[in-house]
Amino acid sequence: FNAAIRACEKAGEWEKALQLLSDMARSKVESDAITSHSAIRACSEAGEWEKALRFVSVMAQGKAKPNTITFNAIISACAKGGKWEKTLQLVSEMAKTNAELGLISLNAAISACEEWREALQLLTSMAQKKAELNTATLNAAISACEQSREWEMALHVFTRISRNRIQLDAITFGNAINACRTGDKWEKALHLFSIMLQSDVECNMISFRAAISACEKGGE
Repeated sequence: FNAAIRACEKAGEWEKALQLLSDMARSKVESDAITSHSAIRACSEAGEWEKALRFVSVMAQGKAKPNTITFNAIISACAKGGKWEKTLQLVSEMAKTNAELGLISLNAAISACEEWREALQLLTSMAQKKAELNTATLNAAISACEQSREWEMALHVFTRISRNRIQLDAITFGNAINACRTGDKWEKALHLFSIMLQSDVECNMISFRAAISACEKGGE
């Protein structure tokens, strides 16, 4: 059964994986950690976060406990589904175990946050644990600030990136420039664009448009 369920997971056939689990139950074959993890990942990768959560609850009551891979799979699924509150709840539950939040899941969790405070709190928490952060992590945090029209916090995160010597990219600059644009800070937007032109970062159309839009909004 395990081999078949893992094959379904890899093929993205989550419904077949669930059918096999039902067949196991009817045959009175006890599922183990491998079975449960594979089923959860199959549902998670298909975006079926609700079904994946049910399996996590079942696992918590049995012998097989959720591990790092399981948590990361379900966190990514909830994040992709826009369920940021559930995502943060899972991150909190994960912190109580020995499981480690993966970088991909961290980035997904921050991106899913609709509240910039939650995004920065998560970022700060992981930084305090000396977790390895990358450009995508901080880009997601800047984007969360931008969407909340918190241009000052966006620039704070941008400065933090520079100090930590994490490589900047066009998305980093684009998000920061857009944050300044939404805050009607066209001078700061142009300053960021100037820094971008002097750096090794290749400019793209998004960055150009963001800078032009900031000037137009400022009447310049």
